[in-house]
Amino acid sequence: MNVRRTGLVLGAALLVFVTGSSPNEARAQSRSSYERRSRDRVDDLARTLLESSRTSRRAAAAEELGELGDERGLDALATASAHDSEPEVRRAARRAIRQIRDRGGYDSRPSIRDPNVEAVESYYQRYLGRAADRDGLLAFTRMLANGVSAEDVQAGIISSDEFWRLNGGRPEGFIRGVYQTVLGRKPTRQEMDVWGRRYNLLRGDRSRLAQEFFYAAQRELSNR
Repeated sequence: MNVRRTGLVLGAALLVFVTGSSPNEARAQSRSSYERRSRDRVDDLARTLLESSRTSRRAAAAEELGELGDERGLDALATASAHDSEPEVRRAARRAIRQIRDRGGYDSRPSIRDPNVEAVESYYQRYLGRAADRDGLLAFTRMLANGVSAEDVQAGIISSDEFWRLNGGRPEGFIRGVYQTVLGRKPTRQEMDVWGRRYNLLRGDRSRLAQEFFYAAQRELSNR
């Protein structure tokens, strides 16, 4: 039996008994109360996912959001899937997005005419050398639609495990790969030293390093 439906029916029956409401009124009140509690839970989980300092809590929040299947959690999940510092959390967020998509939580067929879709497709080709997979396309397109900057979305792709592996799976290769794909050139020895030290100071947080690099690169890009 569907637990959500059972809860609504029992809640409605209790309201009829306590308040003397008609069955239809009681069902409407019960549904409203249930949806309010569900919305509050989604908000709490989204905050935990984006703000908790504990990896296990962030991963658990992503998993529960996926189980709830509520599309209101998608923005937080999309952000975590791209920018969380821990692979465990990024994977959990992507699984949750798939769960919500498979339950029909949102349209899984973004319009190819959407300029955000075209932008994300171009980022995948540029940084990963392939077409965007459906989950990544949906997540990053949604981020752009909600005001996340193009630089932050690209940083999310560059900080992925896939980009890391494509560039040798070592900090030096990662930094060279970032220079080559973002600026179209090799880094100087001094630049390698600067970003290598920054990588160590960030304790290997590729997401933050990629974000910082994109903003540092804007001056060179704007002069072209």
